Amino acid sequence: MSETITINKPAPILTGSLTAFLNEVDKLGKGAVPSTFAGIDTSAYDPKVAQQTKLQLDAAKAAEGLGALTGPDAYKPFMSPYQQDVINATLSEFDKNQAIQQTALRDKAIASGAFGGAREGIMQSQFLNQGAVDRAQLQAQLLNQGFQQAQQAAAADLQAQQGLGQYQSALGQQQQAVEQAGLDATQIAAKEAQFQPFTQ
Repeated sequence: MSETITINKPAPILTGSLTAFLNEVDKLGKGAVPSTFAGIDTSAYDPKVAQQTKLQLDAAKAAEGLGALTGPDAYKPFMSPYQQDVINATLSEFDKNQAIQQTALRDKAIASGAFGGAREGIMQSQFLNQGAVDRAQLQAQLLNQGFQQAQQAAAADLQAQQGLGQYQSALGQQQQAVEQAGLDATQIAAKEAQFQPFTQ
């Protein structure tokens, strides 16, 4: 009994191309560098990272200065330069009213015949003590109002600058993303150019 063996071979035209291709693949598998790979410049398609944009750098620099808008002295640049003038004028008016009331108190003591007596002295002393307390409270209230207004202005300024910084940084990131896309496209194109002989 005889055995029949059937051999299917590729078309002769493909045999040469297939043999050449397999020889090149073989070299790659064995770590040998084919002559066609020797001209590849891998530095031409090294990955690159886009630098920070001017907007991002400016936003970072501005953020460093925001520390001056926080802390116990943050309100000071926002204090009104006229606050002391307002305080002085208000206290001066208070002192005038106190003097008028003190004169009225003395006139009342004279009219009642108690001028210079112990009762008038006690009344004057109480009046002056209460006047000093009222004056101190008025001054404290005016200082506190100025402080509160300055603190609110400082907080509003800090919030506005932070918002501007975030906006500026976001714009910078968008610019950087566009630049990165350009670098990526350039890298891909350079790699394709280097490997063109193998991808054709």
